[in-house]
Amino acid sequence: MLTALLCGTAALGSSLCVSPGTPELLARSALVARLRETPHNYFRFVNRPFAQAVCRLFDDVQGSLPEASLHGDAHVEQYAVTSLGRGLTDFDDSARGPFVVDLVRFGVSLELVARENGWRDAQRAIDDFLRGYRDALVDPGRERPPRRTIRRARAGFASDHGLALRRAEALMSSDPVDPSELESDFESYAAEMHATSPALPARFFRIKKAGRLALGIGSALEDKYLLRIEGPTDREGDDQILEAKLVGALPDSGCVRTEVGARRVFLGMSLIARAPFPYGGLFARGDRVFRVYGWTDDYVELKGESSFPEPRDLRQVAYDVGIQLGRAHPRDTPGRAPAREARMRLLEATCAYEGRVHQAIAELVERTVQAWRAFRTEAVRPDTTGFAPNVFTSIVPGINDNGVIPTGANFANGGLRTLGAVRVTLEPKPGLPTDPDDPRAFIDMFTDISGLFVINNESGWYEGWMLHDLRVPPVAAALGRHGHRQQRAGPLLHLGRQHGALPERRRDDPGQHGGVFGEHRHVQCSATE
Repeated sequence: MLTALLCGTAALGSSLCVSPGTPELLARSALVARLRETPHNYFRFVNRPFAQAVCRLFDDVQGSLPEASLHGDAHVEQYAVTSLGRGLTDFDDSARGPFVVDLVRFGVSLELVARENGWRDAQRAIDDFLRGYRDALVDPGRERPPRRTIRRARAGFASDHGLALRRAEALMSSDPVDPSELESDFESYAAEMHATSPALPARFFRIKKAGRLALGIGSALEDKYLLRIEGPTDREGDDQILEAKLVGALPDSGCVRTEVGARRVFLGMSLIARAPFPYGGLFARGDRVFRVYGWTDDYVELKGESSFPEPRDLRQVAYDVGIQLGRAHPRDTPGRAPAREARMRLLEATCAYEGRVHQAIAELVERTVQAWRAFRTEAVRPDTTGFAPNVFTSIVPGINDNGVIPTGANFANGGLRTLGAVRVTLEPKPGLPTDPDDPRAFIDMFTDISGLFVINNESGWYEGWMLHDLRVPPVAAALGRHGHRQQRAGPLLHLGRQHGALPERRRDDPGQHGGVFGEHRHVQCSATE
């Protein structure tokens, strides 16, 4: 109830509001804590309602929007650097739908990550993302990897299969599962793998150990298993790790659809991934279907708050994701390049609706932040279990249920439901006036908020001090990620350069209009209009 009131009409209209009091979240305090941390974490959790919100924003033009092979949950922290390659991963929400679904979602992610890092201008990263998308539509062979980001990620690679096995085993040991519970259901998956790769040993997919996996934010409520399997030999050192994750049903958004059921995950991976994961397949447990694929030894997902030392790093990753989606969106058949006509239709639509894409990004950023603030506010409410009902905000049988005694719960606000009430009471004190208009009188003020205990604020002569309301001045500047005030660095940098204390910007500095991509000539929309 509190989340709904705080969210407001805009966020409710797009179904981005989630209450921490839902049964699924009440039992997951660690997840609630993560969702409270940042708007981007919350944004990751509401991935499917977000797609529905994008569909509604473009509902009036859906008939003119070309369909694309969507990732479905494109955001900065889906970008991974692995021992196989780089790019967006996790294709559990892949489907067919309007291309704007991926563009708006990734654009909102860029804005939220920029804010987390205290950068005021995310627009340049969004522009580079869309530029990469257009460039790939014209030239699908275009490549511009974010080398600095890749180099930092790979610096942490262990290149040690034994260490990878130990890390996986530690994860499954926290909630172990008897392999015999999965063996019979797993046989169909193993048979499918042997049919496509007959050279694999017969015992390759024998489950040796298993455990439930509790990683993730957007998929935190979905069942996941981690499996250690035999691998090519019976030696411990060449065992393999598989992840099995429940394939959830996509909501009926009105514009995002799929006709291939759970296999949409692997269709999406084959169309979008630069380097698909090995051993991809499905197995069923009753009426629930799990997708399975193999883990790589080294896998680093980018983190919004720590993977981007400078704005140009975020811009380079944004451009690379634009290329990946621009290359994938026109495709509909694995192993076959899309027709030029399909690419040009998307390019024309991208240019025609780029202004609306920017508007949708700006609107959904604010809706997401508003919904996150409401979630955070409700999540920090104290535990009031055991507190007696407050007659000023609750109907208490035998006391104020017949309307005889007027209280906030049955009388204020025209008899409508109230969130809270404020009571002002004069308390007679020896030697003090009893006139409430006399500033020396002792006044009690009780603030009653629904679901909370009574808060008592006293004013008047209290221990010799007169208490007054304080007027809080407007905040001068937004707080940074670590709670410090943001300072405008531009004048200081200019002053330093004037005195020769700082070098002039390099050509690849993100502050220059030349961008971070050298002299490459990008596709401009004006050339296609």
